Order: sequence, then structure tokens, then C-alpha cells
Amino acid sequence: TPNDDGFNEQCDDGNTTSGDGCSAECTVEDVCNNPLVLNFDTDATGQPIANGQFIDTEYAPWGISVTAHNYHASHPQVAITFDSDTPTGGINGDHIIDVDLGTPNLQFGGPGNSETGDGKEPSNSVALHNLLIITDNVVDTTPADGLVDDPNDEPAGGSLRFSSATPFRFTSVKYIDLDYSSGEVVGYADTAGTAQVYAIPVPKLGGNSVQEIFGTSTPPIRQLKFRGRDSYAIDEVKICPVASCGDGHVDVGEQCDDGNVVNSYGCDNSCKPTTWCGDG
Repeated sequence: TPNDDGFNEQCDDGNTTSGDGCSAECTVEDVCNNPLVLNFDTDATGQPIANGQFIDTEYAPWGISVTAHNYHASHPQVAITFDSDTPTGGINGDHIIDVDLGTPNLQFGGPGNSETGDGKEPSNSVALHNLLIITDNVVDTTPADGLVDDPNDEPAGGSLRFSSATPFRFTSVKYIDLDYSSGEVVGYADTAGTAQVYAIPVPKLGGNSVQEIFGTSTPPIRQLKFRGRDSYAIDEVKICPVASCGDGHVDVGEQCDDGNVVNSYGCDNSCKPTTWCGDG
């Protein structure tokens, strides 16, 4: 049958144009015009996030939970924000002010610098404000306000994890200061992080560097891990929710969606209309 007649394809939007969610061959396309952006400056409701704030349920309205795995087993297993406008770290932790997490670099008028102190890192030209780090301390005394006094990233590295009960696609992320060893972006089919689907290598780049990693054409997942084998930070995590049967919305490729995946009258578990004997 013709591709624009509305029958016998994955989708059919009445035209043979690609790039609109349904391709010229009537297959569902990976198109995301409005990705969710986790920038750690504001939460999912638009409320500001403070420096040194623990990040876990700030993006729960989007269905996203955040956890951390610190490779230094006796150190805190949590993720917090780090203000790259005003680098900290000289009081607690390893007692080294983390100018290598400052943005932008000195050559662009910011506080950022590499450990060599040459003040030249062309990849770091824009102020990113709050970053997400795995912290090496959780000291909260001056004042005791629920925020880490002196945010400092963990030298041993670790992984920052983003999980969702509903599937999503990874679009992109920015890695900051991955200079001594490489990293990895890993997608999993399950929220437990046991069924690996893909892994994208992240090369080491240099002190105070910023690099953007893309998830072009990666399949849907339920957990995303950003790994680094030494101190690092991430920012601007972009993901795209994936429409699925049972979410209550009739999406491309579905003929109905009653908000569940139960074979019931009117709409079955593959989001196709059903009829029953005796329904008239």
C-alpha cells in the first residue's frame, strides 16, 4: 500500500517526509525537539539549586532520580553541586581549591585554570555555573544548613547515575576537567544498571577542559551512568523521554493508549483497538 494511506506501517502521518517523527518509509524516527535539560542550576520545577546541595530527587517531577558511586569506598556516596563561578575545595577534602572546575577559563575572563596554571584552555569559554560532582566530603558546619560547606570533587572518580522507570534516550552531556584518565557514558535497559545496552567512550582532554559527548542514535534506556576514573564534573545532561504504550498518550505508532498495558476492552497491551464477542 502507498506510504501515505494510513495502513500497514509502524506509523503514517499522511506524508512521505522524514524528520517529523515518521519517516518517508513509515518507520518511527528518533526525533526530540524539546529534550529535558538537567543543568543543576534549577530543578524540574524551576526552583534555584544552591552550591553544595545534595542532588537526588530534584528532577523527580520528570521521573529522574540521581545517585552517585564513589570509587573511594570510605568516602561519601553522594552527588552535590559545585559552583564553577567561584571554585571551592581549599578547606575540607584534599585542601586544594578546584580552579580546574572553574568556568570559563582565565583566557575568557573566568576563574578556571588547569593545574599547570597556564590559563589557556580554548574549550572552556562559557560560564556553566553549577556543575554536578561526586564529593569527597560532606562537612556542613558553617553554617549547618544542609549544604556542603566546601564542595570538592573526589580524586578517585566514580559514576553519576540517572535512573527512570520510563524509558528515555541520551542526547548529550558536558564533561569538565577529565584530564588524567578517560571516562564512559553507559546506558542500561533496567534501573538497577545490570543490563548494559551501550557504552560511549569519553577521552581525556586536559585540565579545565570542557567537552560535549553525544548519544546519536542510541536506543532507549532506563539508567544512564557517567563514569570518570579521576576527579571530574558534568553539566547540561540532555535526555529525551520515549513515548511508550501504556503512558496514557496516543503517540506515533499507536492507535490507542488507555494508560496501561493490560489487555482490556477498547485497547490492548500493544495499543491497538480491541473488540469483544457480543459487544454489538
